[in-house]
Amino acid sequence: MEKVAQIPLLFAANLEGLLANEATRTQVEREILPACLAQQRWYRSKTRKIALTHIETWTRFPLEAGNRSFFIVVKAVFENGESESYTLPLATVSEEDSSIAPGAALCRLRGQEGKQILVDAMGIPNFRAALLKALLNGIHIPLGNGALKARPFSAEHQILILNRENNSELVEGEQSNTSMLFSSGHFLKLYRRLEEGIHPEPEMLRFLEQQHYPHVPPFRSILEWEKPGQSIVTLAIAQKRIEGQENGWDYILNRLTPLLQAAQDFSVKNIPLPDDIAGWIRLLGRRTAGLHLALSSGHDETFSPKPLLADDLSVARASTSQLLNGSIAALKNRDPEDVKSLCSALSKLEELETKLTGVEENLGSKIRIHGDLHLGQILKGTGDIWFMDFEGEPGRPLSEKRRKHSPLRDVAGILRSFHYATHTAVRSCTASPLQKDLMASTPLALGGLFLEAYFEILGGSELLPQETDIRDALLNFFVLEKAVYELHYELNNRPDWVEIPLQDLITLSRAS
Repeated sequence: MEKVAQIPLLFAANLEGLLANEATRTQVEREILPACLAQQRWYRSKTRKIALTHIETWTRFPLEAGNRSFFIVVKAVFENGESESYTLPLATVSEEDSSIAPGAALCRLRGQEGKQILVDAMGIPNFRAALLKALLNGIHIPLGNGALKARPFSAEHQILILNRENNSELVEGEQSNTSMLFSSGHFLKLYRRLEEGIHPEPEMLRFLEQQHYPHVPPFRSILEWEKPGQSIVTLAIAQKRIEGQENGWDYILNRLTPLLQAAQDFSVKNIPLPDDIAGWIRLLGRRTAGLHLALSSGHDETFSPKPLLADDLSVARASTSQLLNGSIAALKNRDPEDVKSLCSALSKLEELETKLTGVEENLGSKIRIHGDLHLGQILKGTGDIWFMDFEGEPGRPLSEKRRKHSPLRDVAGILRSFHYATHTAVRSCTASPLQKDLMASTPLALGGLFLEAYFEILGGSELLPQETDIRDALLNFFVLEKAVYELHYELNNRPDWVEIPLQDLITLSRAS
């Protein structure tokens, strides 16, 4: 935990008193929450200045271990008047408590309960266990003018976790939400950014379970905020934990890094891929094709395939142009040649749109897709693959995440992930003149294996264009779209990663 003396000090009888008292609550809103939000990995708008924060509502959350805890809904209001809402579970613990996760402390409290620390409750193991128990058994707790309701997916999964130890750990790495694994065999995700409407992830998980699709961890429960006369807000989901898992990002990165270092040491411009890596990449291609077949098997309006139209590409191009123009504005102080290349990338996107919308050939189908498919969303278990995180790209609104798209949009996500993995691996290697060659050749080798396996299954499907040059142009369109989104995302969430999509966009803009 941070040094206690460096954490702001507030005076309140306890956490409930702090929230109920207008003066102390206002102090938290003005002095504590803006800085707290800005430093969180899951906070979405790091390039926007918060004008003020407001605690919209709160409710006491049951906790067996005795720590007082609450579910808080915080609204961040920006200078232009727009706002975003986030869920922030809070609890108080003793200053002597050494089990609190780094970065979880908000401030010190002095009151009738002695020396306390106000913390993000997701850093408290007992809170995490209580949250999982609530999801699995069902709860109904008042919140604002509505209620928090947990709905287990089926009666057979209502597992009581009583009188037993249920250890948990927060999932490390790059997270737009807060995820955790439990020794009871469960995975739980708390959505931090709150939006009204049907959430794509539980919707997709239910559908795939009904289709008996085997490569998604079974869905267990959902926690929602129901407000009279308004759309539901999804706060959390629970799934079965896949044992012996390793995510695809860690697997590829751990194998790729020593291979790239060896290639540099021996002056090799193209790395030979070992059989185990090549086999796993091919399996990923086949499983991705199978996922798209499953997602195209619905018969209702929500999941049935529809023809991909020229208007769909025009909408995608317009949205991408808006993102890229915003990124260009944010990068105005960079090398003018970089900005010029980004403008060329925009022209390249328009050229591809013109080519695709001017042909008579069928462009294939649009279906519900994963929406944010990359190596970090894939679990490598014993002998197989599972797909995770069906919530779509973090920076897009729910309505956009639920739109149907060409399955090649997911394929583009995987190809871009190979680029990210290669860049990241090369960064950790000794500097070498060969790095530029390796950064170009390695993603192509990985992507070639993936595409070969994917098209073996879906090459003749009505989901894709049958003309190879049209199919390739459509895939290039989505690769460029994805790279533009990545640049926008990194600027707002991970500024240290901006160079990866920026340099790739420069390369893509120059491609013939």
